[in-house]
Amino acid sequence: KTCSRLQFIGQSQGFLPRVIGLGDFQPEQFIASRLTFLFLSTYGTGGPTEDSERFYEWIEKLAGTK
Repeated sequence: KTCSRLQFIGQSQGFLPRVIGLGDFQPEQFIASRLTFLFLSTYGTGGPTEDSERFYEWIEKLAGTK
């Protein structure tokens, strides 16, 4: 709901925002993006939700923490 509202605001300001679920995450699209805002939920311990596990692992690998 929040992301859809931010998408609408961005469009009204002349931007072309896209809202995607991290279950549909594609590293190539992420890298190709000029500007990215991430709004993520986590479990109480800070771990990734089920649909964001692949993204989380990709970020850890890039950061060299995994």
